[in-house]
Formats: sequence, C-alpha cells, structure tokens
Amino acid sequence: ACAPHTTKITMYLRPHEATTAIGYKLLTTAPQRWAVRPSAGVVQLDGVGMIEIALLGNATEEEVIDGCFHDRLLLLSVPLDADEAAQVHELQTHNLKETISAMQLDNPCASRTR
Repeated sequence: ACAPHTTKITMYLRPHEATTAIGYKLLTTAPQRWAVRPSAGVVQLDGVGMIEIALLGNATEEEVIDGCFHDRLLLLSVPLDADEAAQVHELQTHNLKETISAMQLDNPCASRTR
C-alpha cells in the first residue's frame, strides 16, 4: 500500500458549435476506483458542463512514482437537437439512472475523447 495520494480534477465541457447542445457520458475501465459526477448529462447551447473526477482510495506506489494511472477514461459526446436535449433533461430530472441512449460506443455520431 502507498501513502494517500489525492487525485481530483474538474473537466469543463461546452458545445463546439453554437448551433446544437451536446449529450455526454464519461466511462472508465475502473469504476470502483474513480468517482465521476455527473457521469452523463446535457450541455445546452450557451452552457458549460462541469464533471468532477476523483480517485477513490490510494494510488499504488508505482502510480505515484510514475505519475501515471493505468486506468482509462473515455468521454463520449453526441450533438443533440433542442427536442432531444429537452427529452434527456426531463428523463434525468425524474430518473437519475436514465442515460442517453445514443451514447453507445458503436454510434457513428458519437465523438470519442480519451
């Protein structure tokens, strides 16, 4: 085991184009090690989304020495028209377990960022 190593970052998202909102979902290869809040959502045309990512527990000694985590994070995003953005917002307001159905790895419209 290693001494506690605090790792927390805040990521800000905004639509690339001023013509459409974006839906997003953040995935990780180690969900038991990383807290991601919120893990999915919608960023409106004139808005900015904020995602907080924090390591749960301690980094391994190797990770502290290397300064590198071997876990992977993947941000998926997809453009949403006004009706889709409103629908997703409504679903998430009433049921926080709802996700964006278009946010699948095999969707050709989804943008991937690692």
